[in-house]
This record gives sequence, structure tokens and C-alpha cells, in this order.
Amino acid sequence: MECTVFMVRCSYEQKPYRGTLMRLNGARVIKSPSTLTEVGRAALRENPDAPGSLGIANAEAIEYAATRSAARFSIGSGENHVLLHQTVLGEEALLQLQYEQFLSGEMVDSEPSDEEIRTSLGSLP
Repeated sequence: MECTVFMVRCSYEQKPYRGTLMRLNGARVIKSPSTLTEVGRAALRENPDAPGSLGIANAEAIEYAATRSAARFSIGSGENHVLLHQTVLGEEALLQLQYEQFLSGEMVDSEPSDEEIRTSLGSLP
């Protein structure tokens, strides 16, 4: 799945390893404000050295998704639901790893039963 992340410019510059980690996982990381969207271009016209803001980055991501039929918007940091969102992603990743280990025969000490897998999958929101 392709992923484009609009990262606030000051965070992009102050925390380069976050961008690197996202790129290593296949994401395209855009410094916001950017020239990729009208929102970003307007912010840059007003202040070419703008440090950016979460509001501008979110507005750019929304515009980007709204102008591409195959794109969807998913909010990232700065919101109350992020902890739950990250927990669900982590739980799904653990289940996938457990399933892959089971299929490969690497999981010899504690193979999950079909019922355990169904129960784990059923507990996800």
C-alpha cells in the first residue's frame, strides 16, 4: 500500500530519523508546507520560511487525498485516538507475525489453535 505523509517542516528538519524510518517502510514523506498542494503553496507565498503546523500538514493531506480518486485520508499524530489506532496496528502486526511463524513451523512452543486465532481476530475493533 502506498503512503504519502505530510510532515510538519520543523519536525521534518528537527527529527530527520522519523522521516527516514517512514521512508524505509515505503512511505513518501513530504515536508509541509509543500508546493504539492494549493494549501501548501498559499502558506509558502505568505511565508517562504514557514516552519509549518499540524493544521497546514493536515489540510495538505486532506487536499491531496480529495484530489486523487484512489487516495484516502488517515490522520496521524496529535489526536486523542492515536493511542488506540497504534494499539490496533500493533495487535494486528503481532497476530500476523504469530500466524506467519505458525505457517513456517518456527512456532513450536505455543502454536495457536484455530479458536485462539478466531478469538484474537474477533477482539479487534
